[in-house]
Amino acid sequence: MTSPGDWAWEETLALYEAADDISLFETGWISERFDPTFSELTGPPARSWMILTALAKATRRIQLGIRLDSLHYYQVPTLGRTAHLAASLDVVSDGRLAMRLGADWEGDDLASDPTAGGRIGAYFARLDEACGALTWSLSGKDAPFRGKYVDLTSIPRLQTVQRPPPPLCIESRDVMGTLKIAARHATEWTYLGRRVDEFVRLREILFGLCNDAGRDADAITTSARLRLDTSGDLRPLLDRAAAFSCAGADLGLIDFPAGVSLPSLEAIAEGLEDAGLGSEVRDNQARATGGPTWR
Repeated sequence: MTSPGDWAWEETLALYEAADDISLFETGWISERFDPTFSELTGPPARSWMILTALAKATRRIQLGIRLDSLHYYQVPTLGRTAHLAASLDVVSDGRLAMRLGADWEGDDLASDPTAGGRIGAYFARLDEACGALTWSLSGKDAPFRGKYVDLTSIPRLQTVQRPPPPLCIESRDVMGTLKIAARHATEWTYLGRRVDEFVRLREILFGLCNDAGRDADAITTSARLRLDTSGDLRPLLDRAAAFSCAGADLGLIDFPAGVSLPSLEAIAEGLEDAGLGSEVRDNQARATGGPTWR
């Protein structure tokens, strides 16, 4: 996973072209924040949707993921435009779009949102409905979506390549509200914390919430975020990948932060394979989804 302001376009292109040639890497994620980060304001000028569109024509296999931060901030016109962009990118990429959603609800973020009135519950209610609206809109439904917070009746029917609609990944740490939303809508849940025991505890809660929602827990892939050390040393990454794999994680999400000494993707893949993680990850995901996927 990368952020658009952290890497020059040439570096991003080289990274994704290399990943496209290594079967172990299934998805490349790029963040699209509601409010740009400092690096996005001062770094290379680029927006995530434009980068992914270009990458769709430069790659042939790897799934292309958009990470939408703070989706609950989006007003109806913005959410409708997001649905249009997602549908267009799925067509341009020949059915390789994936979407990742998160809730930025802490501290000043919560106080600054005029639609939530300072209530965390309203945040999660908006996020829950936004997830439903996106899934509905990208499913090619004839009837438009209209809810309490979201009204997309003005947008036309959208066409996507993927059926069912593009995968929806929801990330969280220990927020019960986000876990409930993942149980209702997600095809993948990503744990953002660092503790393996907490991952195990939250995954069990998630599976219980899936049962409460009438969903098969095996339909949700579980993953953990793995941050590459800024020195470029692969050992901490490989150790964490092994620990989460043993705890039952199906996938690992490798975060490439700004300023990292970038190792070759071949070295990362070789390290994972040598640790016995590559084939196990793919086998776990095949069991969870009933077949091979691009993610």
